[in-house]
Amino acid sequence: MDFLSWLKATALGCADNLFQMIIIIIPLMIAIEFLKEFKLLEKASPALAPAMRVIGLPAEAVLPILAGLFLGIIYGAGLIIQSAKDGSLTHKQMTLVCSFLVICHSIVEDHALFGAQGAQAVLLIFLRLAFAILITFILNKVLPEKKEAPTDKDFAVLNSLDTCGHQH
Repeated sequence: MDFLSWLKATALGCADNLFQMIIIIIPLMIAIEFLKEFKLLEKASPALAPAMRVIGLPAEAVLPILAGLFLGIIYGAGLIIQSAKDGSLTHKQMTLVCSFLVICHSIVEDHALFGAQGAQAVLLIFLRLAFAILITFILNKVLPEKKEAPTDKDFAVLNSLDTCGHQH
């Protein structure tokens, strides 16, 4: 294969991948705006509170986790910071929520893109969720509970994530 044929094949492959990403990401961005505008995650939170208790989290952790799962880790981080500053999440609970979201965030966008490339998206979603639940459950059992309230120092990493401008 000569250089021009290779360049043409590469450009066409890149254009095809870009087109697939555009077709996936634009509707997802519209859906994200819809979720935020109509506060659908906030409305779904009470129904998921019992499931959160199984892994050691209060009902106040549902919204940051849902935001991280469906809107991206930055949205989740912003809500974690807000919840912790409000006093509704302890050190341990912040650690559990962050651990969950590090393993399993932005499941719609990531898996739509993975699926477009031929990956088994449903299997990946299941595995990521299962692993996040397992690790969070284990951490809940082994981490000690700190008694003092979170300080500004505790928010340093999340604040840097919240201002970096990345989706996840």
